[in-house]
Amino acid sequence: MDDFTEREDTIVHLHPVWQDRGNDVIRFRLEPDSTKRKWEEIWVKRISSQRFLVCAIPFFVYHVALGDEVETDEDQIFSRVVSSSGQSTFRVWIEGLDKDNRARLRSGLSALNVFAETYSENLFAISVSEGDQAQAVADFLASNERAGLLVYETGQ
Repeated sequence: MDDFTEREDTIVHLHPVWQDRGNDVIRFRLEPDSTKRKWEEIWVKRISSQRFLVCAIPFFVYHVALGDEVETDEDQIFSRVVSSSGQSTFRVWIEGLDKDNRARLRSGLSALNVFAETYSENLFAISVSEGDQAQAVADFLASNERAGLLVYETGQ
């Protein structure tokens, strides 16, 4: 099952990794060339009237990560990151992989203890702590990219 859906001009998270913590959603304006959609709605935990804890892995929004504390305007539209969580985001595209290679990738990422959300059969996002864990994930993804199994980018 996909963790995201698209409705009209908005990408909506269906199964955020911290769904049990979330109690609200806020909107993030997407960069014009990033997708045909204009908004990504992300699950959050309300801290105060305009401050929230991000409870999903941003898929199309850059410079925001799982666990960041963010601030919105009065319309609940993202305005800035207040405090970084220390998480790194990677977005991974795995088109055309056979069942065995998909299983090997899943197993390798699972061993690295990552949070993951799925956008489609071919596209998913992962979140890990910055530092050694993020470097291990980057090394794993880079190795698999060199082998032609995937393409990835960071959320920065």
